[in-house]
Amino acid sequence: MPKKSDEKLLLHMTKAVPVYTEPFKDLGEKWRDGFHINAVRTNAKLLKKIPDEIRYQSQVVGASTKIFKTVFNPDFISRKGLKTRDIINKHAINLGRSYEKYKNNLEKAYETVDGIPAKRFKEAVEHAKENYSRGVLARVLPFTGTKVESKSTACPY
Repeated sequence: MPKKSDEKLLLHMTKAVPVYTEPFKDLGEKWRDGFHINAVRTNAKLLKKIPDEIRYQSQVVGASTKIFKTVFNPDFISRKGLKTRDIINKHAINLGRSYEKYKNNLEKAYETVDGIPAKRFKEAVEHAKENYSRGVLARVLPFTGTKVESKSTACPY
């Protein structure tokens, strides 16, 4: 109901958002299958995009540091007395030293184990399947609707 406050008209609006409690039987499976089918190709694309430490430094470290700079207020000082510039420099230094860890984790995730390519990656996706389904049901479908219902909050007809 409209309220008048200091010569301004305030309108309060509520919208009903559907709650999805039943997971779709194949939601997580389809997500998992897509990752399983494309695991080897994903690794190949990662290796092509970031083949060496030089590319890692320019694409990952440079971009991350650039975005990281926007997070802090320029006048910020940490509890340890670090100024914004010092924090950003430490972040860049730590990222700059992380290529070996990145490379080793990538190799470990996508290596062939027991004759199965990218076995560890596929196992991680399998373990994440249920969380993915729950997340989509809680945070996506209430706002986008489903193909089954052909309804969404944007167009509930």
